[in-house]
Amino acid sequence: MRSCYQASGGRASPGWLLSGLVAVLTMANVLLVGVPFGLTSALLTDTPSVGANAFSTRPDWEVPATALAKVLNGIGYGDYLRQGGTYAVCAQVTDGGNPPATPLSATANLAVPNNVMTTGATSVSLSSGSFTCEGASYNYQSGTQTADAAIAEGPRTFQVTATDGASNSATTSWAVTIDNTGPSPLAFATANGGATAGKMESGDTFTVTMSESTIDLNRIIAGWTGASTAVQVKTFNNNADFGGNDGLAVCNGGTGAQCKSTGNGSLNILGLVNLAATTYVTNAVTFNATLAWNSVTRVFTVTLGTCTAQCTKVTTGGSSTATFLPQDGATLTGGLRDRAGNGASGSATEGATHF
Repeated sequence: MRSCYQASGGRASPGWLLSGLVAVLTMANVLLVGVPFGLTSALLTDTPSVGANAFSTRPDWEVPATALAKVLNGIGYGDYLRQGGTYAVCAQVTDGGNPPATPLSATANLAVPNNVMTTGATSVSLSSGSFTCEGASYNYQSGTQTADAAIAEGPRTFQVTATDGASNSATTSWAVTIDNTGPSPLAFATANGGATAGKMESGDTFTVTMSESTIDLNRIIAGWTGASTAVQVKTFNNNADFGGNDGLAVCNGGTGAQCKSTGNGSLNILGLVNLAATTYVTNAVTFNATLAWNSVTRVFTVTLGTCTAQCTKVTTGGSSTATFLPQDGATLTGGLRDRAGNGASGSATEGATHF
């Protein structure tokens, strides 16, 4: 039998060494490398060339990553969506390959079994670029999508798959909340902070407790965060919008204009208070005021300031059972809606009015 060591003039023959190297490299080609579940990667390939003494590999074993993804609804809020609402998918995709394999691509599955948001949208392409979603930067975004009209409330999962130029890919799951219920007032209360009970004056307050904390504050006042801000309160006398009673509305004082009692284009930013009596004012009266929102307690607080117009028309109204009716922010400019775009409805009545 021929020995692996073959003497030739006392020296090892280089031929069998070269053949052995080829055999070792050939065996290396069939080694299996484990890939984590949910990830795919092209196999490493090496090509020995005995004649040219060359060795080549595919260098990219790194899978791309989706660092962040969210649904951005049609009114500019992330992670909330309502049935029939429009939305886009934003994603931040990176690739840690050395060197990174380009180009990158991304798709979204919006019809994950038992989590369908848009029927049939299993592979929606995301375009690359520079995008801003809820103030954060993303490098991929889909076109406009529409949620199914009959989608039920609750959490949903969608998926984003990122793929690089070496066919490495990774799929990640992300969450969105389907919210089809608009906010409504649960409680309404007035409090006397002035000198005379039963009379509207500086220091008096009223509060509205809402059913949910995810109120679209930007719909009320552009850029508002909920901190105490200047507004106006305008009263109405024997007004049809209040069933012939006196009433009041909260208006955006930043406009410098009188607010209307109701209707599209109104400067009414919160809702109407029906004072259920005709003895509070004898004409339209305007107060400076402040408006604040507490997202923890879900309470709006309006505090009256100085009277600025028709101040002698304020009378002592005594006690009544005032009712707050929210302005529907889904269909009217201004007013109350949540971050999914559902408009406010309902009403809240206090036991007795105590301005």
